[in-house]
Amino acid sequence: MTTNVVKMVPKTSFTETEAAELTRLLGLVAKDKGSWPTQECFLAADRATPRWAAEVIIADRPFEGIERTARACAVLHKDEAEEVWAKVQIPKVLLVMYGTEGGKGAFKPHWTLPGSRGSLTESIADTVKRVGEKELDATVTYSGKILFDHKWQPGQHPDGAQVLSLYTECTAEGVVETENRKFFPIDALPDLDKPEGVHVRNLDTYFRTKLSMFFGRGE
Repeated sequence: MTTNVVKMVPKTSFTETEAAELTRLLGLVAKDKGSWPTQECFLAADRATPRWAAEVIIADRPFEGIERTARACAVLHKDEAEEVWAKVQIPKVLLVMYGTEGGKGAFKPHWTLPGSRGSLTESIADTVKRVGEKELDATVTYSGKILFDHKWQPGQHPDGAQVLSLYTECTAEGVVETENRKFFPIDALPDLDKPEGVHVRNLDTYFRTKLSMFFGRGE
């Protein structure tokens, strides 16, 4: 009587046969330039191998202007600082409406940053460009600067992924505001109180920390 011996790959849950088949299948994914055959495959792979996502921050004017004003107002008398702030044009950032009503694990409608997870073959610049084309109908360029990041914790994301969100500073050409795509002042971001509003809360915290003089004016 012959007994088939199953050989395991050391320190893994894989048999040698399963490991060989996984290698073959991943080769097909690479051949398709990182595209998975089904959404279920994509989500399973994402949960197994956490990746990064590019969250696209597009402002209607450079943040440097308000940063310089904040530094200048720090040495002024309160009344003088208020006069300066009254003349400042507050930067606005682009947000998009995302989510659907109902559906297991789905985000409910909320305002958030445009963005996407990077595919296996993409750079941050590639992902940002793709987001611009598909979500914004615009040409979006990555500045090369990551303002901050956020690691999604277990159970925080609806599909279970533990993605590292990279908040990228970008510029855009051809952005047109619509009902589901609008610019909001950095001191009046919407949906901060919604469970789904992780990105706007992170953005609000970033600006309040970096521009504490601006957010603390009048106090």
